[in-house]
Amino acid sequence: MYLSSNERAHQSMIDYLRFERCCSAKIIDVLDDLRRDWFLPDDSDVEHFRPIPIGYSQTMSAPFIVASMTELLEVVAGQKVLEIGSGCGYQTAVLLKLGADVFSIEFVPELVELGKSNLEKIGLIPKIRCGDGYYGWPEEQPFDRIIIAATAPRIPEKLVDQLKIGGVMVLPVKKENREFMVRLRKTSGNVYALEWLYGVKFVPFVGYLAAN
Repeated sequence: MYLSSNERAHQSMIDYLRFERCCSAKIIDVLDDLRRDWFLPDDSDVEHFRPIPIGYSQTMSAPFIVASMTELLEVVAGQKVLEIGSGCGYQTAVLLKLGADVFSIEFVPELVELGKSNLEKIGLIPKIRCGDGYYGWPEEQPFDRIIIAATAPRIPEKLVDQLKIGGVMVLPVKKENREFMVRLRKTSGNVYALEWLYGVKFVPFVGYLAAN
């Protein structure tokens, strides 16, 4: 059977993720159902192992990062998830396919429209709005999970406030001129535990930088 270059690249990516075992089989199955080129302009040749520019100084994260962040989030169907930085809608689609109730905030108006269009084309109904992720989505709090696709200079306390006790937040954070993937577990009130996991490189959390 003939496969296009994007189909072959997609299958290679899925085989790699299965081999690396960086996330559960369930997450890989969802990624297998969502080709990255569906979220880019028509006829784009996709490098399925790397981050991809999507315009406006933003990127679609590398598949390993999407898989890893989703695994770290420990999302369960029916949970309420706040996503900061929906971009082209790829990570949003993964969360929706896992059964999460996703509320996504995107800073760039053009990407809000792109994300909505991409998700609607594959039959998903998004809740995406244009705004500053630094302030979260107060009227929909509290959230079971929060995922942030931009590097913060420190833990965003305003978003911790919107996380349920027992909830999990996954985000990149800057520390000593490096960026690290961090998992935060809220234990009570504004008390939380942090896991500093591995080095990453993300676009900056624009709203957070402007507010601080």
